Amino acid sequence: EKRQLGRRVLKHIGMLGQPRHLQAAASWQYQVRRFRAFAAQLPPGHAIEITFEALCQHPVEVTARVADFLQIPFAPASRDYVSGTFKENYVSHYLQCDPKLVAQVEELIGPTLVELGYPLSQESAHAAHA
Repeated sequence: EKRQLGRRVLKHIGMLGQPRHLQAAASWQYQVRRFRAFAAQLPPGHAIEITFEALCQHPVEVTARVADFLQIPFAPASRDYVSGTFKENYVSHYLQCDPKLVAQVEELIGPTLVELGYPLSQESAHAAHA
């Protein structure tokens, strides 16, 4: 079951019992690192990496790229679905979160965020250089 898998991942990465926002961040980091390590072992062209931001900002183009990668048709109904489902404002929803929680997440997974090109908040960026 999905919940059992999630709990096993959290246990594996030592995050059981931690606040939910830190569990989610650590789980995301773990999954990103695992995927990237796996993809690095594959021959070129055998993996595709997309970002949530790209999916929200360009849902039709990104989904068409995935369909092309999988060599499956991108049906008009699928095109309609993704264009109505993913919205650009999903990307920045975290900006409404408590800055202290954002700083905690960035403290936990900041290096991965930076490696992937995500800017850190001013508060976290200042703390990292102090």
